[in-house]
Amino acid sequence: MLDDRTEAGVPTELHVIEGAYHGFDASEPTAAVSIDFVQRQVDALRTMLSV
Repeated sequence: MLDDRTEAGVPTELHVIEGAYHGFDASEPTAAVSIDFVQRQVDALRTMLSV
């Protein structure tokens, strides 16, 4: 995971999922990598919305 800030000063995170293709989480929702990916999205939203 890489943490960075854009020029606008907005906190961002980049997660690179090796070998994943666009929509992998929708086409294989029960795969461990998909479950982890969706959980990361939920965690990020919870963090952002709790501010």
